[in-house]
Amino acid sequence: MVNNGEKTSGTAPYTIHFLDWNGEEFDSCGWDGEVLYNDCQVITGSGSGPMFYHLDAEGKYQQKYDEEAGQSYLSFVAVDDPTCTVDLNHNKTYTDMMVYYIDGSWAISDGEDGAKVYTLTPFDDTEDTVSLTVAADQKSAVYTDAEGEETQMVNAAEQGPKAAYVGEGTFHVDAYNADAAVTVTLYDDETCDLAAALYGNSAAIDQGTYAMNADHSITFQFDNAGEIVAKLDMSVLTVVLNYVNGETPLGAMEVALPIARVEAEAPAEEAQPEPQVILSFVGGYTTFDVYDDHQACVEVFGSRGSLIVPDPNCFGGPVRLLRGAGPEGLRGMRRS
Repeated sequence: MVNNGEKTSGTAPYTIHFLDWNGEEFDSCGWDGEVLYNDCQVITGSGSGPMFYHLDAEGKYQQKYDEEAGQSYLSFVAVDDPTCTVDLNHNKTYTDMMVYYIDGSWAISDGEDGAKVYTLTPFDDTEDTVSLTVAADQKSAVYTDAEGEETQMVNAAEQGPKAAYVGEGTFHVDAYNADAAVTVTLYDDETCDLAAALYGNSAAIDQGTYAMNADHSITFQFDNAGEIVAKLDMSVLTVVLNYVNGETPLGAMEVALPIARVEAEAPAEEAQPEPQVILSFVGGYTTFDVYDDHQACVEVFGSRGSLIVPDPNCFGGPVRLLRGAGPEGLRGMRRS
């Protein structure tokens, strides 16, 4: 597609839907067979405004397309050897460092339980085609070589420091007349970073370190904004980072970011079978006349004793107070 900024409106009989690698739609635009009307809300063109494109049918810019560098969107590391990696790029290319450097193209197909199977075909015909089966949650993968030997891998994003706290807020970007979502992330190795998202694109704003203080405040040392102390705000009962930076990619920024702990995902619990009891009657007979019965209908337990309340179906009776560890502590009280 070649950009033509002069035309910004038109009528299109077709709609092009953009899907992510999991098949979820994240944007769409119009197409009439020759002209693409880019009015996307997430995918934006130059200047982040509506653009008109026409098809490069003659391949005038094919060389530029071929030279486009692949951007990794999934990266996996071998569990037993961190030097063994596989990167899947957005333009259907990949790099394989399981043994030595191999690059090529990939094709995707559906696997079991929502997994995706990537067939990795090297550009060099003398190298073997292998596969990478990525789990549905994309947290793990299995690399299978030409001989069928499997290597367990994990998503590189799961490696390294984990987010311990996060703060979120919004900042109005005057240049685009739109609000950007700003997020500060505090990691468990006492590092932090701050990023802003606008029109579906994320930009790094700042990074640095942080320290927790005894008075519940947090001292940040940012590379760009310098030292900022986030203090407890009693109106919201949480620590708030008031980030101020006169020079960012989005202009001068001032934003309040309430910080909250990142809750760990609870491990899935296996369903426990419900206990059942089967009684077999072997002799005698059953009756409501019993030798003795101390089963209480309602008991209230306290730090100094227990209250035993009579059967509410009887609309009366003594309320018993049990103190101490033995029967001598049992005292009777009448209900008023």
